[in-house]
Amino acid sequence: MATPVNTVAAGGIAVVDVTATLPKMGAPVSEALPGKGIAVTKVAALGVPVTFVADVGGGGAPAWEPDDLGAALKSWWKADAGVTLSGANATAVVDQSGNGKTLVNVGVVPFNATGLNGRPAFDFVAVNNAGLKATGYTVLGTSGAGSAFIVGQMKAGTATNGGAVSYSADANNFQDYNLPGAAIWMARDGANNAIGSMRNSIALAKSTVPMATNFRFGSIFDGVNNITYLNNVAGTPVAFAAPWSSTGVCLLVVGSRATSNNVTPGACWDGLIAEVVITNTALSLAERNSLDDYFTGKYGI
Repeated sequence: MATPVNTVAAGGIAVVDVTATLPKMGAPVSEALPGKGIAVTKVAALGVPVTFVADVGGGGAPAWEPDDLGAALKSWWKADAGVTLSGANATAVVDQSGNGKTLVNVGVVPFNATGLNGRPAFDFVAVNNAGLKATGYTVLGTSGAGSAFIVGQMKAGTATNGGAVSYSADANNFQDYNLPGAAIWMARDGANNAIGSMRNSIALAKSTVPMATNFRFGSIFDGVNNITYLNNVAGTPVAFAAPWSSTGVCLLVVGSRATSNNVTPGACWDGLIAEVVITNTALSLAERNSLDDYFTGKYGI
């Protein structure tokens, strides 16, 4: 048996002397690992060879990022890329999906360079009645299926109904959560300290979230059921009677419930949002796990 080592070059093979199980993988395993000095600490058995195909310790690119979702990726906004600032406030956020849906500010949206576990985040303050919006946004295709995921935090306080991600699908509709099925409509559910996907003003599918605690939250509609995920743990499936989105042009807002043309005063997010990923498909189990691993590795939560 080879002697266990502490370091290995990209492309090399090391025998790692540990006994736990590498999450979601068996042994032997070959995995493209993120860079930035990540150490492998879990392998399925003593003496299992691990082939390193990323630049371990060299700051290489992560093995998986949301753009690996391909055409399914509708929008991807994050606080550590493509952000325009005016003083300490965010005024624009470039869509990293390549689909060109830049978010622009409505009101004051503070930017916190180290707000979420030392990483940048948008620090929404409910009383600011502010948000980030993308106009001319076509939510999804005709299938009605889709997914929305965020990394964030809810502040403890009096704000009880703030929207995290939302859209208004018709200039004549005040708030799209009154239309059938809105899994992309992610908002705090009153005093229940939960985030849910909204329909008819009620968070039908939801997950309870501790206050002032960083979290990963997502909502997936597969054409029949809507399921929320808190830190990759599924909530109870809820059947929606109709597709959850409009196929028309609309307004999408991060940090507030949307109206026909703006944010909704009194219904704005109170807390942090560091990253938003929206797809026009229901993520598969493998895709959801990859996205969650990406969030976990990046934000340490």
